[in-house]
Amino acid sequence: KQCPIMMKRYISISLSLALGLMAVGGCTDSFDDRMVHEAQSFTKQHCPKRLDNVTTLDSATYDVTSRTYARWFSLSPEAAAATRGHEVSVRQGLVSELLSDVTLSECKAEKIAFRYVYHSADTKEVVIDLTITSADYGQ
Repeated sequence: KQCPIMMKRYISISLSLALGLMAVGGCTDSFDDRMVHEAQSFTKQHCPKRLDNVTTLDSATYDVTSRTYARWFSLSPEAAAATRGHEVSVRQGLVSELLSDVTLSECKAEKIAFRYVYHSADTKEVVIDLTITSADYGQ
């Protein structure tokens, strides 16, 4: 059975993040302050965002202490069941996406971590919780 999480649908999410950082880039806030603001703005303006018929982006957060940008997703019950056990392939896809995503170059240069949390929409049980660090994406 193939994992229902497809990586290409996140292009608009990363582009929104990069554009948001550029929009507030002229401010005197630190990078971390801008990331907190961008995550909050993105969540307020774009979430929840239905990515496909099984996945919803619920929110984005940025934790200054750990320097982690997190995206929180809900999966349909069927997709959650099908996704269990596919952590390795999901991680590989997400790392590949980060490696090729030039819109996140500022974030990658700052060596932030990217966290992806997928939970079942009905039970709220976390199905996958992955963190990708700069060691994973080569910075």
